[in-house]
Amino acid sequence: MNWWIAFSILLVALGLVLIFNGLRKKSMLSMFFGITSLLVPIFYSLEWLKPFVPFIPLVSMGIAYPMKKRLTTD
Repeated sequence: MNWWIAFSILLVALGLVLIFNGLRKKSMLSMFFGITSLLVPIFYSLEWLKPFVPFIPLVSMGIAYPMKKRLTTD
């Protein structure tokens, strides 16, 4: 198995665990790191998304902040 594939699977699994942990504890930082580790393999695997890798933290914040707002208003 290619090391990149194994590392990508590990990052996706870690990202999902962190996202669900952040949702359960209402922690925006856990959601941020979870979304970031989930997006990194996606951005690197698609050739046309590689130039946008520096924007992963911005996209992660853009997803995590509304999720946190939605959790706190319920």
